[in-house]
Amino acid sequence: MSTVQTKCAGCNNTITTKQFLSCLQCHLKYDLECANMSEKLYYLMDKNRKANWKCQACKSRLPKTGNQDTPIKPSFSDIASCESDDTSDNQNVTIRSKPPKQDTHSMRNLDGTIEGPVPATIEEISQLLDRKLSSSSPIVCDLRSALKADLLAIITAKLNAVTDQLKAEFTTTTDFIAAEQLDLKSEIGRKDKDIKELQSKCSTLQKEIQTLNSRLSTMEKISRDNNLEIHGVKENKSENLLQLFRTICETVKAPVADSEIKSCRRVAKMDQASNRPRSILVTLSAPRLREDVLRAVSRFNKTSSSKLNSRHLGIEGATENVYISEHLSPECKKLFKDARKVGKDKGFRFVWVRRGSVFVRKDEGMSPILIKSDECLRKLQ
Repeated sequence: MSTVQTKCAGCNNTITTKQFLSCLQCHLKYDLECANMSEKLYYLMDKNRKANWKCQACKSRLPKTGNQDTPIKPSFSDIASCESDDTSDNQNVTIRSKPPKQDTHSMRNLDGTIEGPVPATIEEISQLLDRKLSSSSPIVCDLRSALKADLLAIITAKLNAVTDQLKAEFTTTTDFIAAEQLDLKSEIGRKDKDIKELQSKCSTLQKEIQTLNSRLSTMEKISRDNNLEIHGVKENKSENLLQLFRTICETVKAPVADSEIKSCRRVAKMDQASNRPRSILVTLSAPRLREDVLRAVSRFNKTSSSKLNSRHLGIEGATENVYISEHLSPECKKLFKDARKVGKDKGFRFVWVRRGSVFVRKDEGMSPILIKSDECLRKLQ
């Protein structure tokens, strides 16, 4: 099937592009060159103006001064006929092969009115483009508004998607944290309950320990009620401790029968680094006998010109004082030692032990103070 070719009515050449105009009245088609129009002006024309465009032949009402009535290029046969006629009639007339140059600013009728599209200069086209593309131009404003709307829609969609994703992730995270918090709270509640139970048990056990310590201390005192402890007697391999105790009893005038003496022996030192000799532990048959011996020693030290010492016991060498006391527990010995030190620092003249208890007194005639623990020593004034 053959394709119908469109030919220009002005130059009779085939129109190969889509840039052409069709006359509204004669319906003939013209390329841009024959229509006397630039490509820029053609593109600036809207569809309505292109549809209402008229060729110069249709717009012309009277013959023009030239040798052709339109700016349309004549055909070869017309040029030939015109040349022959004009040559014979007037040799001075110049026959032109191109249409006369038209006024680029306007095409006027006889009455002076302007019809059809008017060719424009480059400056006019530039001014027209500046007006069309200015910031206040409706086209630019509409384009800007459309662009803003499109950008706003795109950004809103993206933000909504990101927001939804963040909400989902945040919800998942908060749910996980809430579950962990509930588990942790439950675990803390259980541990708190266990701690309270342990504290209650610990308090009960502490009370029981105090009770047991008190009972043990009482039992130790009872078990030591029959014992005497002799300090300051030098050790000798050939010593006779039983005879030594008899000599002490005779010296202080507190006779004790051999049958009342259960045992007589040296015991280990509490401080192994001390150079003092080991103490002698004497066990009697009854607490009464121990009290009799202690009172006799106290009376002897007060009435005798010299306190009980190694010469009274017949021990050769340097004279050393001999001390006789109750058999105290290690805790009581430590408390007694601390009481003597504190009493000396705070001006207490008397510090003594009676039946396993430590007492202090600041001056004669004042009431004695029972020392049960280190706390009592800190409260002394």
